[in-house]
Amino acid sequence: CYAFTDATGHFKADCIPGATYTVCVNDRRLASKMIDLVPYELDTGKSNSAALEVTEGEPVEIRVTSGPSREPMRNQWVYVRQNHSYTWIENGERRNGTGSRDHPVWTDDNGVAYAQALAGSELRVSVNAGEWRSPAHHLTVKKDGTNLIEIHREIAGEREVIGRMLAPKGADVE
Repeated sequence: CYAFTDATGHFKADCIPGATYTVCVNDRRLASKMIDLVPYELDTGKSNSAALEVTEGEPVEIRVTSGPSREPMRNQWVYVRQNHSYTWIENGERRNGTGSRDHPVWTDDNGVAYAQALAGSELRVSVNAGEWRSPAHHLTVKKDGTNLIEIHREIAGEREVIGRMLAPKGADVE
């Protein structure tokens, strides 16, 4: 579930009692640690609140190009994901889960998109350009370092594909 903060930074969310949630700030400019939290403990009736400290994080630059001359790919949707794995005990058994911080960014006229993440974060970045999806690129964000991902599509432009529809025998189709 998602929640938005008010002017004072407070937020509310409806949660399933006893369920574990990943809680984090999901913003293009701001970053927070990712925590796992049981907001309402079913057994005890205890409510647990989340306190998230935000920072601007470290800048991440994503360059997207295509073709042999590596032309910038403008206005491309870039998917940035940071996973958070956690464990809990349920009915005496150990369970595993994964939450994530996801946010899209778009390339500018130079084919560059920008994101922010905390140092040490493991990011998975890919491009969804409609007719083309890049493989995932991974980056461990460094503090005060160069955090650069370059994603390249070998083919410069779209390709025409010709198809043929085959109607079943006896079907009256135009």
